Amino acid sequence: MMNPKTDPERYWKEEELKAKAEGRPVPERPPSSNLKPLPSNQWNFDDAGIIKEDDTNVNFTYKSAALFVCVGSLVLLMVEFADYQRKHGVGRSLAEVEEIGKPKLGGPWTLVDCRNGKPVASEQLRGKYYLIYFGFTFCPDICPQELEKAGKTVDIIEKEFGAGTIVPIFVTVDPSRDTCAQTSLYLSEFDPRTIGLTGTHEQIKDITRKFRVYYNQGIRTDSEDYLVDHSIIHYLMGPNGKFIDFYGKNMTAEEIAGKIGKEIYRYRKRREERRQSRGVEDNEK
Repeated sequence: MMNPKTDPERYWKEEELKAKAEGRPVPERPPSSNLKPLPSNQWNFDDAGIIKEDDTNVNFTYKSAALFVCVGSLVLLMVEFADYQRKHGVGRSLAEVEEIGKPKLGGPWTLVDCRNGKPVASEQLRGKYYLIYFGFTFCPDICPQELEKAGKTVDIIEKEFGAGTIVPIFVTVDPSRDTCAQTSLYLSEFDPRTIGLTGTHEQIKDITRKFRVYYNQGIRTDSEDYLVDHSIIHYLMGPNGKFIDFYGKNMTAEEIAGKIGKEIYRYRKRREERRQSRGVEDNEK
């Protein structure tokens, strides 16, 4: 028996013939069976993908399309504006812009200035660049090399920007042996511009924690004979007392000075731009 689902056209034709032959009413075809596919030579793809005004059989209307475009444009504008703020510091103070992308190093501290034996706080050192190195006076080789490197770096910077632009600082990580007298004696063999700082064990722990400096006392052969393993890094602090950059053992004095010089140029350029901006504002008033 013919199946109306597999070949509906043939099935209904046979049913019509049977009905006529038997003298009974011709059965009505279901509405769907009256639909005939267009021949392939009559197919038209010109309107494919086009939503027409009288097309009520689609969910994606002109209104939803307009809403989609508006929302997408708004999101794109927000992303671009956020990127502009990040790059240009819109809505941020200069200090906030300068801190973007930098590790959180440094902070307030108090130590003892070995030049006079008096306490000195980090706030008192503002106004100049400082190149800080952590070490100990009984260091046999690394510390002397790094202190000489720091002195040479300062020479290069001062030749370019003038005396007193940057000051080298030596902070001991061995306060038990490095008294002010010992530290001053040790530093006298190196650059005379270097400021030596010591302090109590708690003060040294505080500053090394803020700069993330590693140090560990080695095996003692007696109470005064031991080495201290420590980080070999120079830290650059800006005139505002904020951390700027750090330089490892493998960098030469020339490389360090080159990086510091670029920072000084940027700082002075920004300062001049701010000065000129304030001058324009004052004139407008």
